[in-house]
Amino acid sequence: MDSYSNISEHEVEQLINYEELLPLIETAFGKLSMGDDGGVVQPVRSLLPVQEYNGWGIIMPCYYDGCMTTKVFTNFRKEGLQSRRAMILLYLPPDGAMKALIAGETITLFRTAAMSAVATKVSMVIKYNINLL
Repeated sequence: MDSYSNISEHEVEQLINYEELLPLIETAFGKLSMGDDGGVVQPVRSLLPVQEYNGWGIIMPCYYDGCMTTKVFTNFRKEGLQSRRAMILLYLPPDGAMKALIAGETITLFRTAAMSAVATKVSMVIKYNINLL
């Protein structure tokens, strides 16, 4: 197996920049909404229920801009323990070698916040012709 980087949650927090993230999220989701013409391949998520432990996992593959990723997100409900975890696996064509295993909690939170901001912007532009970002 090829070597890959293991990027911790702390490293992600140091690397991520919300101001740079907003336009990237807006562009990526704009391209996703274009269907096949947008260059984003994102099949429906696979949900894996784990009833025995009152939880579930989701597998979310995506290909965009020369990168193939798979995000694995789990959510288990147990008092006193962390219930959500996310990891992102980054692969690069043409050989599909894994290049990084990335802690995904911070990325998930930032992406969700950025998508909320983008959705608000689009709603305001459509309704009031106001550009917020």
